[in-house]
Amino acid sequence: VVGSVDHRSLPDGEGEELDVSLKIDEGQRFAGKRIEKVDFQGNEKVSTAELVGFLTYAEVGDQFNIEKLKTDMDRLRVLVYAEKGYLRAQFGDPIVEPIEGGLKVTLKVQEGRQYRVGNVTIEDNSVVSMAEIAGILNLQPGQIVHGPKVGQSMDALKKLYGSLGYIEFNPDLFIDWHDVPGLDEGVADLHFRMQEGKQFRIRSIAFKDTTGLSEE
Repeated sequence: VVGSVDHRSLPDGEGEELDVSLKIDEGQRFAGKRIEKVDFQGNEKVSTAELVGFLTYAEVGDQFNIEKLKTDMDRLRVLVYAEKGYLRAQFGDPIVEPIEGGLKVTLKVQEGRQYRVGNVTIEDNSVVSMAEIAGILNLQPGQIVHGPKVGQSMDALKKLYGSLGYIEFNPDLFIDWHDVPGLDEGVADLHFRMQEGKQFRIRSIAFKDTTGLSEE
């Protein structure tokens, strides 16, 4: 395991023992060595071939770098799993071990449930109508929640509000999870809160240095 914890008991000088956890980071031990094989454990809904195909920084033949590997794990969590509705998928600590020719990297994943849209609520909007916001979000009850698309819709709202002078606008998203025991699917109620902020207007534009500018 790249990061492990060693538990030891140390005396505190008064006859008592204190529990101390020492984190041993072995990422540096493998830094720069060639990745020979990448494998996954726990993936049932997404094939290993698809996951490997999304790797960018930790491909076979690359030099091992723990930070780049973590970046790839985040990309897989968002661009693969969240895109397919597995919004709560999680990756554990990678297992790195030397093999002939380089390193074998094993990534453990807990896929969790695939979520569908439940109730969608929109609050605290006064500048843009609820119908227009709902049209931009384009979330229909029963459809799979595509995480990245929800993020893109929220970015579109920021752009719309910004064009109206609300440059401090920030939409918040709160999710209520509904899991049914025994089922692979769940329902996500999505609650959007519009923090519109103040409207800003341009009062004046002044040029401090006009040297070299034509008067034409």
